[in-house]
Amino acid sequence: MNYPDLVVEECSSGALRRDVSAAVYADTGWLCDGLENNKNLAINFGATYVFPPETCNHFTAYPEASDYMDLQACFTISMLGQMGFTGHVSKWDEHTRRYAKEQVALYRKIRPILRSSDVYHLTDQVDWESPKTVEAVQYTDNQSDCSIVFVFHAGAPTMTFTLKLRDLKPYVNYQVSILSGVGASGLMKGAELMTEGLKISFPNRGASVVVQIRPD
Repeated sequence: MNYPDLVVEECSSGALRRDVSAAVYADTGWLCDGLENNKNLAINFGATYVFPPETCNHFTAYPEASDYMDLQACFTISMLGQMGFTGHVSKWDEHTRRYAKEQVALYRKIRPILRSSDVYHLTDQVDWESPKTVEAVQYTDNQSDCSIVFVFHAGAPTMTFTLKLRDLKPYVNYQVSILSGVGASGLMKGAELMTEGLKISFPNRGASVVVQIRPD
């Protein structure tokens, strides 16, 4: 290759023409240039059925809380691939900038796992026109045996949900890290997480939860 340091990004028609044949010739790609928060979860969640997360770029542009997605979730959805920002970031208020800062710090912490992981969709795809579900996806790095689980309320009628995880070692103790009040942190066997599941209690409608799972 004549230009080994050249990074090629691909995007066409807001990623509507993105496919595996074009992805062969690019280092990474942009999923969509749309800005509607109610569509972003469906886009980012669905893209990892086909593409590895390290090639799925998406940005937060106009974070705005709603019943479907709170302010924090507007940033969390961009972690499902490579996280980015665009638009008039300088015009965000202090409250929004605080969430952005917190989510960037979290993303930097979990990024090494995300960019080399297998992806397991634990729920079906969201219907963005009529969101009434919980959305959950698990990223597992087989080298470190660490997992990151993203869970979104996504308009579900319930505020509690139990997820059965995938691809864990049954007899290994895993340290589960989750915010207090949202779920139970502590040691759990891989078999327990895969058969009995992990209970999530959302703090509010439209919330997102990021669970970190590491072998003890």
